[in-house]
Amino acid sequence: MILEDDIYGKFEITEQVIIDLLVSPFMERLKGISNIGFYPGGYAKAQDEKINRYNHSVGVFLLLRKFDAPLEEQIAGLIHDISHSAFSHTIDHVFPEDKEYQKNNDSQDDIHESFISKTDIPEILAKHNIDLSYVINEKNFPLEERDLPDICADRIDYSLRQSLADGTLSVQNKDIILNGLITSDGVFCFKDESSAQLFTENFWRQDDVDWTNKKTVVMFHYNGKLLKKMVDKGYLLKSDLFVKNDKEIINMFHKKSKEDNDIKGVLDILYLPTDAFDFSMHGPEDHLYLKVRKVDPLVLVGNNLKRYSDLSAEYAERYSKAPKYIERYLSLKD
Repeated sequence: MILEDDIYGKFEITEQVIIDLLVSPFMERLKGISNIGFYPGGYAKAQDEKINRYNHSVGVFLLLRKFDAPLEEQIAGLIHDISHSAFSHTIDHVFPEDKEYQKNNDSQDDIHESFISKTDIPEILAKHNIDLSYVINEKNFPLEERDLPDICADRIDYSLRQSLADGTLSVQNKDIILNGLITSDGVFCFKDESSAQLFTENFWRQDDVDWTNKKTVVMFHYNGKLLKKMVDKGYLLKSDLFVKNDKEIINMFHKKSKEDNDIKGVLDILYLPTDAFDFSMHGPEDHLYLKVRKVDPLVLVGNNLKRYSDLSAEYAERYSKAPKYIERYLSLKD
């Protein structure tokens, strides 16, 4: 099998276990799961085929492959997002009791093992004599996944992939970042300060402009409210979010909006532009948290690894003031 990616180039895949995983219907479903979510009034590119969970998962796999990670770690990267619900992290905003999930975006991680147990992944790995319990334990794979503020294959790929797709990162700068990327002591780091700075500034911009911006607030809040109403009214099972893709759920929204004015009212709000909302109002019903993502990557200086913040006093000051999460409020303008 030949895989060709916008970021990492062309790869020939010869391992049958990888080929079997790539054609699994559970992996195929990820082609219809946007990395961003559903907000047609604000995110015109939300369903962009370049920014879906499948391409991201393949990207993580290819990045690990590019750096000669063990096969088990490549597999872990390939299937790391297989348990994502429709509309990705919107699920963290579906039920009010999940406020901690909003701060950490970790509901997908919590169900990862149980979700995989219900797929064909265990059978595929067993057929190729690969230990499932080892593969799904991310502590075994520091290149694939690391806690913030470290960089890892997951974090590197989703940052580069989104910023390339939306045009805020040039191909030239993408290449500078990748050429500056190395591994040391089993983790990703940069070989020079300039490439670390380029990646870090791009990542910071994405967090401010994309992941915690006003559009994301509207999307998470009203899409979450719509999904909850669909579940509460019995139109949608929570389990449907993990077997259907975005388009299938969106079609259910539109079908039920023709029968139920309550559903239509929230769906109509999602087609409003961001300037239709007031973000200054404070109230418990229109209150949500957003996870803040800020990196402080390691840089190889001589024979020692140092944080980028150790090399840049300006960044150290900015990073020290960054919160772990932020609170947002919103309401419709009169």
